[in-house]
Amino acid sequence: MSDTTLDLTLESKLSEFYEKKKKYANLQRVLPGEFTIEDVLQMDPRDLINDAPGDLKIIMRMFVTQELPVFQIALKKLQTPIPMTSDFDFQGKVGSSLSKGFGSKRITIDELAAKIKTTEFDKIERLTLSCNNLSDQDISYVFEIVKQVKPTVVDLSQNRFHGIQSKWSGNQSNDNALDNFIREILNINEVKYVNIVLNPLASIDRKDFFDTLTDSQWGKLIFVPTSSWLIAGAWKSVVEVKNPSQE
Repeated sequence: MSDTTLDLTLESKLSEFYEKKKKYANLQRVLPGEFTIEDVLQMDPRDLINDAPGDLKIIMRMFVTQELPVFQIALKKLQTPIPMTSDFDFQGKVGSSLSKGFGSKRITIDELAAKIKTTEFDKIERLTLSCNNLSDQDISYVFEIVKQVKPTVVDLSQNRFHGIQSKWSGNQSNDNALDNFIREILNINEVKYVNIVLNPLASIDRKDFFDTLTDSQWGKLIFVPTSSWLIAGAWKSVVEVKNPSQE
């Protein structure tokens, strides 16, 4: 969506909204610019329409029917509950930070990271962030969450994490932020397993990433769905693995 309303937050003043949506500017007579969007959400929409002067009723009705639902989506996202169990399951429930704005009905990964910082919880066994269409730009927020939660298992499967492209992929990048963050997650003592199955990162194209892993990091990484894949596909190792008996 290209709606400029999407750039606003619940803390934004109505004066910012009026600047973006000039057709509503006359509503300042009954909804002062110093009000925040959150203030408006506390009001009864029916009262807003009924109490509006006659010359503002039509534009107020437009505001209530077209703009308030967008604001209410934002409020609902902020009210997304943090599960009070040993399993933080956000599979398919979180949006990429690239979709940040009122247009996304799901809480975004950066919003979730900020919310978790203010949440108290006991030991978390599993953090599930699979199937959320997360991309490389989201990995710093994922790391913040993992560092805060310190789960035993981190499930990042079925997202769009890629990192640096290998030289034969035709799409090289100098940004190794994702690679570094994944290694940092693997280095967290409390984390025992990190699932990156069905991400572009978990492919032969990223052999360069796998070549950088230590034995300890290898021991935590899950990158193929099941052992049956290895057998059926007659897979063989393309990464040199040290034999402990030779050390």
